[in-house]
Amino acid sequence: MGIIAGSSIVVLTQVSTIVPTQPTPTYEVWRYSQFINHVEQRNIRKVTLSADRTRALAETKDGRQILVNLPNDPELIKILTRYQVNISIAPEMQLPKQETTWRYSEFVQQIEQRNVRKVGLNVDRTRALVETVDGKRIWVNLPNDPNLIEILVKHDIDIYVMPESNP
Repeated sequence: MGIIAGSSIVVLTQVSTIVPTQPTPTYEVWRYSQFINHVEQRNIRKVTLSADRTRALAETKDGRQILVNLPNDPELIKILTRYQVNISIAPEMQLPKQETTWRYSEFVQQIEQRNVRKVGLNVDRTRALVETVDGKRIWVNLPNDPNLIEILVKHDIDIYVMPESNP
């Protein structure tokens, strides 16, 4: 009986080391101009383009994953080739979808990086609709942060209150 119990413990221990937990991958989102600047600085190792060439998943030399919405730039492949970036094409389903929500900390970080143009607050200031400098619209659930308006004003961001019909 003692041998069976000991074997069970060993098996459980081995199973827990065989199946490691993997963190959810995270991606930064860059503007196209920011992406091209990093390519020209030789900071991008490889790029996977969506089949329709509207998005790219780039990997920096330090291993960060970057998601970029691509304009119709006929020079992109030439630029990537000139700076010796590895290029591949992925089926659309392999690239991550563009997030439509941000965590509050990500929202503040994007404000500080000057990537936010306009913020619409709902009446009770629990949600915000953010418009980025490149035109994306992103929802943020807001904590009760008494400094939020001050942060927005400090960074010259347009602020408005949304009609109550918005979620």
